Amino acid sequence: MSNIKERAKQIKNENGNDKITQKELLFYIVGRLDDIEDELSESKTDVARLKTQVRVFWCMLPISISLTAMILSLL
Repeated sequence: MSNIKERAKQIKNENGNDKITQKELLFYIVGRLDDIEDELSESKTDVARLKTQVRVFWCMLPISISLTAMILSLL
């Protein structure tokens, strides 16, 4: 709880000790949530891309091993 109070004091000092209305606070919170949502959507696309790369790697690995074995058996 004291951590919240310290954070509130820090933000209040950064704001110049001006009073903040509930409407301003609401818009700030909504804006922060939008920012978090944007970051999450970027992270989701990164994770999807990485999963696809891993799937392709595991599909190509047996094929490359088989081709290598076939080429080595011909030599």
